[in-house]
Amino acid sequence: MAVHTEAAASASPEGSDWAATRAFARHVRRSASREKRVWRWLRTLAGVNEDVLDHFPEERARYTRLGAIVLNTGLLAGLSMLAALTKFVDAPWALLLLVAAFWSWVIMCIDTWLLSSTHGTNGGAAFWVRLMLSVVIGLAIAEPLLLKVFEPAIHRQVAADRVEERANKESDLRSCNPVPYTKLSDPESARCADDGLLISVRTAPATLEHALQEAKGQSKLLQSQIDDTDGRIAAAEDLARRECNGQTGSGLSGRAGVGPNCRRDRAVADRLRRTSGNRQRQKDVTALQAKIVDLQSQLKAGNGSYAAQIDAGIKAKLPSEAGPIGILEEDKALGNLSATSLFVFVGQWLLRILLIIIDCLPVLTKKLSPMTAYDAAVARQLVTDDVLHAAKDDLKRQRDLAVTNVERARVRKEEDDGLRAIEEQDEADRHRREEELNHRIDALAADLRNRATTA
Repeated sequence: MAVHTEAAASASPEGSDWAATRAFARHVRRSASREKRVWRWLRTLAGVNEDVLDHFPEERARYTRLGAIVLNTGLLAGLSMLAALTKFVDAPWALLLLVAAFWSWVIMCIDTWLLSSTHGTNGGAAFWVRLMLSVVIGLAIAEPLLLKVFEPAIHRQVAADRVEERANKESDLRSCNPVPYTKLSDPESARCADDGLLISVRTAPATLEHALQEAKGQSKLLQSQIDDTDGRIAAAEDLARRECNGQTGSGLSGRAGVGPNCRRDRAVADRLRRTSGNRQRQKDVTALQAKIVDLQSQLKAGNGSYAAQIDAGIKAKLPSEAGPIGILEEDKALGNLSATSLFVFVGQWLLRILLIIIDCLPVLTKKLSPMTAYDAAVARQLVTDDVLHAAKDDLKRQRDLAVTNVERARVRKEEDDGLRAIEEQDEADRHRREEELNHRIDALAADLRNRATTA
């Protein structure tokens, strides 16, 4: 019976079309079931609706490769994150791989959203927004991978930069902390303090240097006073000798022998020698000379200790040539390499642009490709969905309106019934009051007649 029915259906033109449609559907289901799950998963990354794509099997290869591009972008993002984490985080590899896998999944989700939002449309103005987002993601992916590619040259440059930085720092420290100790000028001292180049030591020779200079100054002053006084004493003695010898000249009598003038000039010379204080000054100079020798000895020993402390302080302030290399150091070293090597400059930008283009490939591929049959079907499906939604919404609105109208009619009927009952009750009350009034009137009339009869 079933065979007969199918034969009858295929005999007519309409039955022939229906049979062809069923045969095509069976073919599509068989081909879809034979396809590997991995290809379907890749198309899921491209944001494809398999129910719609089943009608266009020729488009499967295109969207499978588009999903593979999304997968490659996600894998590059994971590798980039892993390269960055190894420079920042000291954690087990299992944890680093887990974080890198999560980042890869996030990037694939973003790219899947970017692609799925373009299906059934020609992109329009939103394309540029999606492209800019892809460029930003590409830059975030490119930088860690770029540093990883140039890592050997970068590390050599970092080592050279550290040696140069250490030498420059040591030169600045030694100029701000001279050995032997020398007092800096005020501007130089302020500059060194602002740059943090001054080194504090336990036994600075500044105090000894100050005491030594002060002792030398006092000794020089006393010696000048002694020399001045000795000159005046020598002049007074010469005057007395010339007067006693009878020599002629200004202030001399010209008479030889020990006369009044001779005794007076000798007395003046003797009094000047007694009251000059040169003996005490000479003792003070001798003491100061001994003190200067002692201070010089202490300063020499202090300079030795000071030099050792300065060397230790400089070593403590110098940056280390070893140790882990941070990503900022690597970026600076890459900039130095680019400034000195045209090959590195061109190579880094070519690699950066390549990685950015790879991340932009899903959106660019979709934009550069013409509208496919799948896109047209998705567009029609969107229109159909919109029409169906509008129809369902209108049906729901009409249903809700019908329920509302029925409820409104029921409420109106209840209102009318209530008003009618109130009116009937009022009418009954009015009749009752009229009957009561008539009864009272009749009673009063009977009473009046009885009174009239009696009278």
